Amino acid sequence: MLDLVGRGQKETPKYAKLCAEVDEKREAKKGPYVERMNELLKKLLPTAESLDIKLGVENRQMLEELPFESDYQFLFRELASPSLGYWHDTGHGQIKENLGFIGHTMHVESLRDHVLGFHIHDVQFPGRDHCAPGSGMVDFAALKPLVQPKHIKVFEFSPSLTVEEVRSGVAHIQQIWGEE
Repeated sequence: MLDLVGRGQKETPKYAKLCAEVDEKREAKKGPYVERMNELLKKLLPTAESLDIKLGVENRQMLEELPFESDYQFLFRELASPSLGYWHDTGHGQIKENLGFIGHTMHVESLRDHVLGFHIHDVQFPGRDHCAPGSGMVDFAALKPLVQPKHIKVFEFSPSLTVEEVRSGVAHIQQIWGEE
């Protein structure tokens, strides 16, 4: 699907059909996997709570991976726990926005009370991720109001980046989000 987006074919009937097929296939098959995930988390959460450990459920890049963005509100409602939270990967969010499945910043906003931390990296259109911030299309300034000092921030860079690209990416985030 990224190849179609990269060729400017996101607004075509072919692309719309592919998106509908992906959604339908994922939704039809996800039930048992979501049940297993919830069962596992229900077993882990009492121990996590007793040890004051946080479990972060990260947004995924692939459209068939779970939980899907529309599942998070249900997850946090069903498994309400101070030890369960949301981990946001900026690259995964941007790629899904590029594909037309979510609004990246709006998604984080909808989960703002559950955010534990961020994997920070950029995306070069349409889907090359783990790039240095400032070298791609992630709107880090739009995410700034959602980033709090209590959130853990982890840079997740490609090993192919140079030392200077890494330094530049870190400086880019510090300039926008501050030194926290």
